[in-house]
Amino acid sequence: MSVIMSDMKTLLKRKPKVIEIPPDTFTVRDMSRRAAAVIAACEYRGSVRIRSRNGRSFVLTPEVKQATPDEHAKRRAEDIAKIRAHHEKMRAMGFVAPSATEQSRIDRWMAGEDVD
Repeated sequence: MSVIMSDMKTLLKRKPKVIEIPPDTFTVRDMSRRAAAVIAACEYRGSVRIRSRNGRSFVLTPEVKQATPDEHAKRRAEDIAKIRAHHEKMRAMGFVAPSATEQSRIDRWMAGEDVD
């Protein structure tokens, strides 16, 4: 029992972790000395601004790879297969989807309308 209590004391003394949001603006010097931090911030934020001493600024954005139509169709087929497998699993567990009238009543209830 005393071991548990001492563990609880150390847990209570710990400071909660603070997640720092990376800045959206860096200097050219930061880009030179902390390139990994600049790239991580770019990935987190979607883009970052890099300012130079002479006042010019640049925007760094990650390159987004465009999927080809074949890759898009393949991904869509995989998603459909996952959805079908999930539906089969739910049916095997005994789930029965609500009828159209029941679903309409559920929709009205969720919208906050009177359901009699």
